[in-house]
Amino acid sequence: MPLHLVNGDSARGAVTAATKSAEVIACRDVLSVGPLRTGMPPARFAALRNDFWQTVFGEAPLPHSTRLAQVLDRCRHAAHTDGLIIWVGAAASDQCMLAWVLDALCSDRDQGKVLLVDLAAGGNGVRGPAEFTPEALAACAAPEAVREQDWQAYAEAWRALTSQTPESWPALAGKRRTPAALAAALRIMVRRFPDRARGLSRLDEKLLTALTGGPLSHVDVLRFAMRTGDADWRDVDYDTVGDKYLSWRLTRMIDSGLSSRLVTGDDDSLSLTDAGRDVLAGRASAVALNGLDDDVGGVSLRDGGPVWLRDADRVLKAP
Repeated sequence: MPLHLVNGDSARGAVTAATKSAEVIACRDVLSVGPLRTGMPPARFAALRNDFWQTVFGEAPLPHSTRLAQVLDRCRHAAHTDGLIIWVGAAASDQCMLAWVLDALCSDRDQGKVLLVDLAAGGNGVRGPAEFTPEALAACAAPEAVREQDWQAYAEAWRALTSQTPESWPALAGKRRTPAALAAALRIMVRRFPDRARGLSRLDEKLLTALTGGPLSHVDVLRFAMRTGDADWRDVDYDTVGDKYLSWRLTRMIDSGLSSRLVTGDDDSLSLTDAGRDVLAGRASAVALNGLDDDVGGVSLRDGGPVWLRDADRVLKAP
């Protein structure tokens, strides 16, 4: 019986119901956020990711990231025995998971035993398996062998995303041989960097924009940030990072330890500060006000280190 790999617990439930298989495992890590590394032993990479999520959740070490090594071990075994079927949609987190797995298996694979159910094929906008009913998912499931050019494209993308220099990301997104969903994910990753004018990532910009109409509760800010279909925010509709990560980013902009808080208030009523309004309007930069403390793929953004800023769809190193 082949092993099915999906991204997240909701997708696992959907694929389990659709396939009636007991062999469905989930990558329970959102690999489109936080630090990424290549060439690191799987157990060390899992520990790196666990440390990141412990920071986000503020709790004891979490079990889901520490299972990354076990997930990869099972995928390797299946790729040489009963077969591996990977289910993905167009969400950036799905695409990053696929890049991680294909890069790990690329140098030692039986190509015919690694199959892909690409729910985003044809540009239909499906973000992942959980958007289907089990019946609809079963009807559209047609696993196909991963094409050689896709093995190479996803492995190249993973190596780029885990490098310390992000200049190649936009170029990879623009290559004709890069699958459309992967290209879109690379562009989303580019938007993780602070922009030159305001020092805001695209997600931070959306969180602050939620408050331009007046005070909102913490929960309502997150609802705005997770809402899809808005014309002004279509570029982040496929950036499915989850409420915990968004809440962490919002809380960091409220932190009283900042030189200039961008948001003030409590969970029931949050408002933009004068500094927050200035940053959104482009009169000030969040980087200039509060410095850097972030990770985008393999790039560490810290005070005293290299500063990478976004200019439209390019990433430039500040002089």
